[in-house]
Amino acid sequence: MDKQKRKEMTAAYREKQALGGVLAIVCAETGKRLLMSGSDLRGLQNRFQFSCATGSCVSPRIQADWDRYGAGAFSLEVLETLEQKSDQDAAAFREDIKALEALWREKYASEALY
Repeated sequence: MDKQKRKEMTAAYREKQALGGVLAIVCAETGKRLLMSGSDLRGLQNRFQFSCATGSCVSPRIQADWDRYGAGAFSLEVLETLEQKSDQDAAAFREDIKALEALWREKYASEALY
């Protein structure tokens, strides 16, 4: 790969806007949800898939049910996505995502969440 092509690819990567959001890991056996949020939605999805493939639990909060029912009892639901604005810095983007997660937490009874 020549230097010019590499520069173009690097610039395109840096200009790509981040996609964050809120997701839920749902236990089919109990119906309980673990709400998570982050500025890299694809990374969170990959983390969940890796955890399922290796049998390692994605979060200590769901460890007991993960051990009891196995990785197959859990699924991932993307609840809402948020695209970073071009004039928004990373810290402000994370704050917006955390606020979005708080709104989703209000939609569920505390007994339905991990």
